[in-house]
Amino acid sequence: MKKKIFITLLICFLLFSLTLLFYSCNKKSTGEDEYQLEEDDSIDIVVSSKGTEIDWEAEKEKLKGIGKINNVKDFCTIMVLWRKELDKKEYNLLGTYTEEEKVKIEELKKSFFTFFGITSDEYEQYANDNKNAIDQFILSNPVYQNALISIQGAESQN
Repeated sequence: MKKKIFITLLICFLLFSLTLLFYSCNKKSTGEDEYQLEEDDSIDIVVSSKGTEIDWEAEKEKLKGIGKINNVKDFCTIMVLWRKELDKKEYNLLGTYTEEEKVKIEELKKSFFTFFGITSDEYEQYANDNKNAIDQFILSNPVYQNALISIQGAESQN
């Protein structure tokens, strides 16, 4: 009996938390699949974008030479692409590297971010300035969660 009550309370709590999350995000009319950072660190969540597959190479081409990260979606897309690039080169984010490997990673990083017309410092600054919105975006988008989990899973196997 206690187990049923506990499970019921847990489910109610989770539903309440999700409801608060969705109501705390302010919708802006920026167009479908665009996510804009609001002044209060909330983001625009487009429900129709959930559960769809993303062509990461097409997203990479769309962001080519953007010169500035304008919204949370663009940042998260670049983040997934960066981690995929590291994974493809078999660099585990949790690994320790020789000085030679560190130099190679820095060269890869410079080349990668140059493709988008940004610097790694600009990328890091955006991440630091918008951490809460980025977390909300990832938590509300299963496609991004799955991409990051699959990369993290590959990294942990190395």
